[in-house]
Amino acid sequence: ECLQLDKIEKLEKLNISKNSLNSLEKFYETIEEVFPSLIDLNVAHNELFNSSNNKLNQSILDAILSLENLTKLNISDNEIKGNLKFNFSQMENLKVLNISKMGILNRFLGDQNTSLEVLTNLEELDISENKISRNTVELLSAVAKNKNLNKIDISKNKKCLGRGLCDKRRI
Repeated sequence: ECLQLDKIEKLEKLNISKNSLNSLEKFYETIEEVFPSLIDLNVAHNELFNSSNNKLNQSILDAILSLENLTKLNISDNEIKGNLKFNFSQMENLKVLNISKMGILNRFLGDQNTSLEVLTNLEELDISENKISRNTVELLSAVAKNKNLNKIDISKNKKCLGRGLCDKRRI
């Protein structure tokens, strides 16, 4: 089933959460063209990365992470299937990022393009309820260089080391 949308010039906020949107690859590939003014995207509680096709999952993630005008992104509660790579290098305007409840291990703390360090304007980060196994101090060091960050939630990470910090809602 193909979803065709004309360009919507002035739309700044789009909430398509809780819709089981797992098969709209073409929509995600054209999202920047259709919504050129988009600054707030909420695709939480869908099944975006649930395909057994890792290439499809990666192309959807790449399309979302290439939206360079976004200041707010919520892709939480979309459990990752397969070995996806996060590349935040085009998201320099991002201020709020919610990637909680995605089953994330350490994928987003990789090289310089995928690291949270490139999100220099980030003010709020929610990576709670994942499977982060890196030392909490190492995780905090990765984002500590960001002087704009005023809220981070790393609670309920099942494999988090330094458990005392992981249980706190705000740091």
